[in-house]
Formats: sequence, structure tokens, C-alpha cells
Amino acid sequence: MDFHAKNVFITGGSSGIGLALAQEFTRLGARLFLVARDPGKLEAAVNQLSGLGPGPITALPADVSSPEQAKQAVETALQRAGVIDILINSAGNVIPGYVQDIPVEAYRELIETNYLGTVYITKAALPGMMARRSGHIINISSGAGFVGFMGYTAYSPTKYAVRGFTDCLRNELKPYGIQVAIVYPPDTDTPQLAYDIQHRPVEINYAMPVSVQKPESVARAILRGIERKQRVIIPDLGTRLFYNLFSFLGDYTFNVIDWLLESGRKKAIKAGKIPQDK
Repeated sequence: MDFHAKNVFITGGSSGIGLALAQEFTRLGARLFLVARDPGKLEAAVNQLSGLGPGPITALPADVSSPEQAKQAVETALQRAGVIDILINSAGNVIPGYVQDIPVEAYRELIETNYLGTVYITKAALPGMMARRSGHIINISSGAGFVGFMGYTAYSPTKYAVRGFTDCLRNELKPYGIQVAIVYPPDTDTPQLAYDIQHRPVEINYAMPVSVQKPESVARAILRGIERKQRVIIPDLGTRLFYNLFSFLGDYTFNVIDWLLESGRKKAIKAGKIPQDK
């Protein structure tokens, strides 16, 4: 696929995977529209991208959890470019912790940002794509979008919802020539992961040692998936093996997860990180 002069719209474009994707698309000559909540971080991202490629970069400060702001951001991009060729829903947040400690408000916040934000942006962009019968939509989920772990009762369901939304979109939009894909990225060196590791239940770190990938390598893998029109994009071998393993095991998945977490809990107790009765 030739990305030169393509109009690429990326939410969560000021950091992490979204920013890494913006860097790759800029180098390939695409015209970028970047969305993020923090105007300061968004401006810094645009400055970082300037000079990497010939295409213009437009910053669109917006909170995707607001349907009005999401729609306005898309409409501004359409007014300036006419079409959105590639839409990437990368905006997201994580609030980990033990279920009894996570406030109810956090569940609503993650639903509104991770899931509804994806819905709002997609629905605003769809009429144009459907009218010209072309386009590409890529939704960023997570490994927590195909298997649930303790500590992620607020986060994981939102990523499962993104998966369900993407599956429905794929078959519904196929007659319109619109490609739809979901991405299950590995643990990636982003500010979100740093926050996650600091605040999630300590058992997780012992049960599932972190193998962190660079956002640049994840972004390049996503671009390859777009070029190959893959429905499911899994950037690294470890996550792909995990995905295939749990798809194959079915209900036995729960046995594996229970074993991993119990092993992690025992290690955490032995290390004095959690009390015996935790």
C-alpha cells in the first residue's frame, strides 16, 4: 500500500503507539490528523514530527469520550482533507488494581474513553467512507481484550468491547469495501505501561514477567498488517502464541490463568510483597 498523501486520522496521537504510528506515517508521506486530550502534549508531538516527511500535520485537541468533541474533530479533518483514508483508534487509558479498591467512577471513565471513544470517532468518520466505498479502520485493543486477568476488571471489559465492536464492523462494512482490523499489542514501552506496572496487583508482575516492546517496532508491525489487509494484527510472537494458545484451550484457559496467578501469588508472598492472607 502506498501511504503517500493518504489522510490518516489517529486518536491518542501524542504518545505511545499512537505517536509511533504517526512517526511512521509521516516518514511515508501521509497527511496526518492527530487527536489527543492534552493540547500541550499534542503540540509537542507535532513539533517532534515536523520535518520527518512532506505531509502536513494537523493537531486536533479533543477528548474522544465526548461525542461532541469526537464528532467535531472528525468534521474538522474532513473539512480540511475531504476524506479520511485510514482511521486509527489508539486513544485509551488503564486503571488497574484490586476490584474492591477500584472506584466505580473508574469503570465509567474507561468505558467512555476506551470503548465509547472508539465508537464516537468511528461513527463520525463512517458516512464519508461508506459514501465512497473505501477506507481502513484500525482499532487498538490489548491482550486484555482476549483474556481477562485479575487487576483489570475496569480495563479488560472495555477492550473486549472494542473487540466485539470491531468484529461487527468488519462483516457489516465489508460490502462497502471498508477494511476493518483489530490490534492486540504486547506490553509496549509507553507512559501508560509505566503507570500500569506501578499500580497493578503485585501478583501480576510475578505471574507474568513483563517483556516490553518498543513502540516503534509495534507501529511498524501494524503498518505491515494494514498493507496485508489483516483482520487481526498481533505485532509480536509472544502475544500471537498466547492468543493462539487460549483460542485452542477454550474453557481450559481458566485453569492456566489460575495456575499462573497462584504461582505469582506464592512468589509475591515469599518475596514479602504481599501478606500471607492476601
